[in-house]
Amino acid sequence: MDFVRGVAQKGGTVLFVGTKRQAKDEVKKAAQSCGMPFVVTRWLGGTFTNFRTIQKTIKKMERYEIQQANGEMEKNYTKKERLMIERELIKMRTLFEGIKDMKKLPEAVVILDVKYDEIALIEAPKSKVKIVGVVDTNSNPDKIDYLIPSNDDAIKVIALIAESLAEAVSEGKKNYVPGASAVGMKVPAKSTVPAAAPVAAAALEAVAAAETPEITEDVTDEIAEEITETTFDADAEETAKDSILRQENE
Repeated sequence: MDFVRGVAQKGGTVLFVGTKRQAKDEVKKAAQSCGMPFVVTRWLGGTFTNFRTIQKTIKKMERYEIQQANGEMEKNYTKKERLMIERELIKMRTLFEGIKDMKKLPEAVVILDVKYDEIALIEAPKSKVKIVGVVDTNSNPDKIDYLIPSNDDAIKVIALIAESLAEAVSEGKKNYVPGASAVGMKVPAKSTVPAAAPVAAAALEAVAAAETPEITEDVTDEIAEEITETTFDADAEETAKDSILRQENE
């Protein structure tokens, strides 16, 4: 908890990630409570390693929203074009809801299930983003900077950990030190988050009670458009992932 508190105290950004069905609502709620970005629908490949293209797509979404708000959409596009743009806007809002205001790479990422959100785990070290990860018995802790050993499936556990991290971030923001550099913080190669043991113990008690290849930055607008045009069924994708994980555990 001290690490995320320190990042926030120095004006840094902590990205909360939890795309698993039972984690979505709790992760989003925790991130919003401390004013930090989040990803709860789907981790889009290249969110870290191809950040410039992601930003281009977000700017395109913001441009459409402005045109929609001031009436330019009706003046500049036909009815068919407006319908296509509105569909594209729905996809983009779903994908970028939690990161549209994240104008730079975060200093840290909190991953509530490092196995389920493996792409985020792979991209973070490549972009020099420190990882705080919840590690269950079926997860590999090698790439994680700060470990939180705990069950990553129970909703109450996820809620407790996410809330505790959000509170630490909020405390850090209250003690913000102007001019301090969050980027220059030295972090051990691997360590366990201070106070993780009490959190894990409380989580267990709660339960009882109830390599993405890096794309070069010189990318074209066509790639950005291809990202936004990708169609997906989030529920179907999650169901497939859950099925694969169950088979692996068996």
